[in-house]
Amino acid sequence: MDKNDQTTCFINGNTLLIDLGEERTITSFHYLPDQSEYNKGLIAAYEISVGMDSNAAKDEFSNIKSNPILQSVYFTPVKARYIQLKATRMIHDGEPMGLAEIGIQ
Repeated sequence: MDKNDQTTCFINGNTLLIDLGEERTITSFHYLPDQSEYNKGLIAAYEISVGMDSNAAKDEFSNIKSNPILQSVYFTPVKARYIQLKATRMIHDGEPMGLAEIGIQ
């Protein structure tokens, strides 16, 4: 989260665990995919787990291949310190996850 949408972090594997440092009330997760010409590492389908109760949001980022814009996932507010993003399907199998920016509110 360097606030520069022209840089991308690539993560090998299909899971990212985010430690917020302290427990917070979480209501949304935001994902901006790689913004380069090649849009590498696009996540097609996901599972987001929030907190110790394994509250999960499962869905897909519709049309992300043709329109790789900011994707937002909203859920019932929950107190949590940890959020886990799991890519359950990538646009191109075997690519690392490409994250230009992520946001948690």
